[in-house]
Amino acid sequence: MIGAICARMRLSSIRHLSDEDTAVDTKVWAIPSSNCADHFVVAEWTQYLRGAMTKTTSFQADIRPLFTERDIQGMSKAFNLGSYDDVKKHAGANYDRIRGIGGAVMPPPPPRGEGPWQQSRIELFAKWMADGFQP
Repeated sequence: MIGAICARMRLSSIRHLSDEDTAVDTKVWAIPSSNCADHFVVAEWTQYLRGAMTKTTSFQADIRPLFTERDIQGMSKAFNLGSYDDVKKHAGANYDRIRGIGGAVMPPPPPRGEGPWQQSRIELFAKWMADGFQP
């Protein structure tokens, strides 16, 4: 049931007016969650027509810079956060963990890490997945 609902939501596009009366498109995607094949994470991304968020995200330009050397070293036993292929392969699990789902929130708080990501970084990661994991 959840999968069917999310599958319909993936294709939805909502047009509405923002507070500034500027038209925006809000797109909703269903992204498979790493927890279970039957569960989906619903990612929502708003595209402002004035151009602020219209570019497609890429790993090299947008996602790789989110990971610090400390993050990369801390995860090196599991996979390489500096590698496009590794981050793409583990994107669902990474997305869950940066939101604190399926275990402790990542990155961990000091002194072990830099602490949890701001919501804007989490949304950027979700947009990268929704944009098709561009290199």
